[in-house]
Amino acid sequence: MLSSIFVRFKTGLSYTAILSALIMSGCTLTGQQQQPLTPAEKAQVEMKQFQKVIDDANGQASLDVIRAYIGLEPLITDPVLHQQNIDDTWLTLTKLTPEQRRSVVIKADEKYITRLVRFTQHL
Repeated sequence: MLSSIFVRFKTGLSYTAILSALIMSGCTLTGQQQQPLTPAEKAQVEMKQFQKVIDDANGQASLDVIRAYIGLEPLITDPVLHQQNIDDTWLTLTKLTPEQRRSVVIKADEKYITRLVRFTQHL
């Protein structure tokens, strides 16, 4: 008898939680629908995100900063800024300490970073 009361109570709580979540998500989604981003707008958003990672590093070398520079590379259209990005990428790579280079964990799709890190180990 006591266990059936707890089961009904638990079931009621579960239904209430699910219903509340559905109501809240429905309420917040209706007013937040936006038009899809154009490719140019998407590139601008990505550039801002990458630049924020670089700016937040305050000149400290890390793999996240290198990823940000590499992510910026195809988005930059100005030749002068493109070359500056390449130079900054190499400068950041050369700032990595030997310990940082040894402890680098590279994702499977980052073969380019692997080659860069190995190259800088020979500098």
